[in-house]
Amino acid sequence: MDVKYAGGQRVHVDDPEFDPVWDKCAELGIPVLIHIAEPSAFFDPWDYHNERWLELKQFPGRARPPDKYPPFETLIAERNRLFAKHPKTNFIAAHLAFHGNDLERLRETLDALPNMYVDIAAVLAELGPINTVEGQGGDSGFLHFFHTDLRPHRSDVRRSATTAGTSKSRLEIHPERRPWPQLLEILMRILLLGELVKRFQQAVHFFHRVIVHKSDAQHAAL
Repeated sequence: MDVKYAGGQRVHVDDPEFDPVWDKCAELGIPVLIHIAEPSAFFDPWDYHNERWLELKQFPGRARPPDKYPPFETLIAERNRLFAKHPKTNFIAAHLAFHGNDLERLRETLDALPNMYVDIAAVLAELGPINTVEGQGGDSGFLHFFHTDLRPHRSDVRRSATTAGTSKSRLEIHPERRPWPQLLEILMRILLLGELVKRFQQAVHFFHRVIVHKSDAQHAAL
């Protein structure tokens, strides 16, 4: 998004200048981990409709305003063209390809691009709903992902063939066995309770200091 040529033109994701690199990766069997775009909400207007308004309020530098950055859909289109142009190269789209909030779209993209994988780094909290579960034929109802720092429950994963040294798995979406939303809610409640206890302790400490100070002042006056 920020890389530009000397003339000021943005370097596109699917720029043909990099084709030899992707072809060499295919030749050597090296998978490519690539980070394209940012969460789509960062490109949206910063108003009360934005689901990540609070995050942008706390970290305004994460916003991607249209006067400085290309639209989210432009970057995604360039990414998909790149993957389709190099079918023999295995690409790992970082952070669920920034479609964690739209798993149906992620499923469709993975089905359309067999050489595309995703990782789940730093995006589990963004997982959204998926309409199709399984039994739709082909790979419908599954998510392909590249294991990194976290693995789901073993009953949710089906191993498939290893391609170019990369473990490709199928993640079955079973909403009734997906405890993440509930666990996140419990975690937030625990954190909130901890914060309340901390504030209470601070208040007690403050009033204790006030009482002690007042008592010392009275004794001094006597």
